[in-house]
Amino acid sequence: MKQAFIYTDDKSQKFWIIDSASSDIMVNFGKLGTAGRFQITEYDDEAECQKAADKLIAQKTKKGYKPAPDFNFIDRLYFDVEDYGPHRKTSHPHFVQYLTDDLYYDCGDEEVPFGSDEGSDTLYELAQAFRKNNNLDTLTFPQKMICEYWGMDYLPPQADQTAESIEELCKHQEIEVYQSDKVIIATAFGSIKITGRLKPELQQLALLAIQRLDILAQLRGWCTEDGLSEISRQMIDDLRRFAIEAKGFSN
Repeated sequence: MKQAFIYTDDKSQKFWIIDSASSDIMVNFGKLGTAGRFQITEYDDEAECQKAADKLIAQKTKKGYKPAPDFNFIDRLYFDVEDYGPHRKTSHPHFVQYLTDDLYYDCGDEEVPFGSDEGSDTLYELAQAFRKNNNLDTLTFPQKMICEYWGMDYLPPQADQTAESIEELCKHQEIEVYQSDKVIIATAFGSIKITGRLKPELQQLALLAIQRLDILAQLRGWCTEDGLSEISRQMIDDLRRFAIEAKGFSN
């Protein structure tokens, strides 16, 4: 149901994209070569939604927009609409394809990538950074987020971490450990959500961050599960699957 249209004249080259699947419409528009603006409108049912979509398409074609069946939906950035938060229609196609669970659009569960305050803030700031720089270095972004934006210490997880080493580190810097892990995880999933790509080094760092948070939760009695939680296992499995099945999308 996603369709792209192009308008060109002597003064401008513009695109207009519409995705009217289900009962809401997403439109993305702007100058060719940019991410453009995203808007979402909800309708009572699919029939009303499709009627509205047909009307919008008719209006655009009347203005001179032409269908672009070969439009490149992959090599571009995707940004959420602020009033709606994480949404499938404002996510990169690779994110929608490989990370299918609803937890990736959840804004209320502290354990999911964008559900905590740290995760939500990270996704927002990551999007702003990508709008300014298409070639943003996502591997160094967590440190910038924590040190420059928040003025706190960045404590990334280590490959040789143990329950004992994590306990020792958390005696004096538990908040920094927690925030570092949350920001790393949100940056990894946010990178896929916005760009459809994930640096292998960031993927490995995110896996370690998920594991460290689970160990910390067990040490503090925040959970009763023995080993990784169900959500943590899901995130780890999806990150690993993305790395294997989407090899061409790592950068």
